[in-house]
Amino acid sequence: MSKILCIFLLTLFVFGATNGWSQQQSLSLFQHALREKIRGQSSSVFSQKVPFLKNNTLDQKLSDSDTQEEGEPFIAVNPKDSNNVVVSYMNIDPATGILDFPIYYSQDGGGSWEKSNFIASSIYNADPIPNMILAGGGDPVLAFDREGKLYFSWIFLALNFSTLDGRFLTYWASSTDGGKSWEVSEGSNKLLADGGFNFGTGALLDEGNGVLDRQWLAVDQTGGAHDGVLYCSGLFFSNDSTEIGGIILRKKLPDSDVFEPNQVVVSDTPNAQFGNVHVDRLGRVHITYGDLDSFLVKHTVSEDGGTIFNQPTVIGNFNWLFEDTVRVNELENPAINFAIDPINDELHLVWNAFDDKVNGFYSRSLDGGKTWSEAQNIADLIKLPNHQIYFPNVVAQDGQVSISAYVLDTEDAGNYALLQSEDSGTNWEAPLSLSSQITNFKDYPLGTQFNPSPLFGDYFTSARSACKTFSAWSDGRNGEGPKIYIGVVDHCEMVSQISTLEAEEQDFYLKAAYPNPVEQTINLELELMQTQAVSVSIMDASGRVIQQLESGQWSKGTAERQYDLSNLAKGVYFLTVKSKQRIFTKSIEKL
Repeated sequence: MSKILCIFLLTLFVFGATNGWSQQQSLSLFQHALREKIRGQSSSVFSQKVPFLKNNTLDQKLSDSDTQEEGEPFIAVNPKDSNNVVVSYMNIDPATGILDFPIYYSQDGGGSWEKSNFIASSIYNADPIPNMILAGGGDPVLAFDREGKLYFSWIFLALNFSTLDGRFLTYWASSTDGGKSWEVSEGSNKLLADGGFNFGTGALLDEGNGVLDRQWLAVDQTGGAHDGVLYCSGLFFSNDSTEIGGIILRKKLPDSDVFEPNQVVVSDTPNAQFGNVHVDRLGRVHITYGDLDSFLVKHTVSEDGGTIFNQPTVIGNFNWLFEDTVRVNELENPAINFAIDPINDELHLVWNAFDDKVNGFYSRSLDGGKTWSEAQNIADLIKLPNHQIYFPNVVAQDGQVSISAYVLDTEDAGNYALLQSEDSGTNWEAPLSLSSQITNFKDYPLGTQFNPSPLFGDYFTSARSACKTFSAWSDGRNGEGPKIYIGVVDHCEMVSQISTLEAEEQDFYLKAAYPNPVEQTINLELELMQTQAVSVSIMDASGRVIQQLESGQWSKGTAERQYDLSNLAKGVYFLTVKSKQRIFTKSIEKL
């Protein structure tokens, strides 16, 4: 789509009445969803500033493009092979206006990347809506099942520029080889939703089943009754005037190639958005979302595989009514992001709110979502109270919580950083910069209908596997943005280095674990600075404890242990040694 066509479209937003909902707020929400999916062109010039964060790590630019704008990255790690990491993002060529969703995959833990031959636009072009062309889209999302099958979903917006009739198309595809190649169902089965609308009036049309926006995917990996079920949450606007919309849940059974036709309304209001879905180790389905009537962040859970959800629990507030002077980029929203610790089912949630600056907030639940902590300003947690937290997202494993976000000064400039807690979110370490150069968002002028802003998008994501956190973000350094960058932090390696240099300040450190690879037994050597409780376990690639080797009181001094691993199947595992204050994890291979 050319810039001229995009400008033409953006001038056509007027208020009207949908044939589904009569509420003005619902219409406004739908029009926001449309506007956010129209993609345009922009340019910027950067000034140079000194980064305010230290400890810069190596970051990787994902693509080799210098001209295309790249935003909304989504990253996922294969639970069966932690070296297999997959990223997709929204990509637009400003010269042509063509939007697509490239997919990159790594087979060496994010050390190098290859581009899949997947071309999302070719799927639409092979089966187009008559007399409509692609005019926008967004929201690429990924999810693995526990056997390594990968699912992908994205949105295209098709439009007839004469009548302004359009279709909001939410697709899905799957891969069984770690993101290299992809399979797409035939006909309408490749669509999660297909909603007709008129762009000029904002009215929903009697075509398709409805509009599904900002969809999110999760797969049950528990091995239980619902193992392998693929869940999809999102904001749904029905094309049937008798149906009520809001945040809904759809699901695909593991032995099926299509999603079930029925869907469950999850939110307690149709005016909701920014939903996330995750499944805990007991198979309970958790969804968080933003209530746009009350500006509240909410959580709800289903204990029967997504059929019935509990009454939502209020977690905190967000403010989405802000002046343009507060904006950092065009697509600000609360960007609610949610994670479940796969070891202990602790829940962690982050989001943005807008007041006199862009604030990031964090809350946690240590009892599976029954109760939540009071929302805390993330900038205060990391002792940078005058800074802004932008695009926060969170992952967690075995009490280690990582928040990835831009940490910006009052001039909207700063680094993309990793914020780490080793004790389930109680205490937080100083930020570690993932980006080796700053992004200054103020050098990107705010978008208007005649000059759309750069396509950083409205969310970033991260993923966790054993020792490593993988972060993907849209970076604007050196006037070359937005471009997708990847940062990989090995927490075990960082802890081991600290412990070796400052052993006298630690409660213990891991001296050796051998042989590696191991056939039958493995030997462990520890140095303990005090008598204390220590546990030793084996985790799989997804972070689940599959064998508890020892748990008890260990005496001060040098300790040697030997453990029998003969019952483990061949593969890569993680030996974890944990005390109250410290955790060491070492990758081992079982022959």
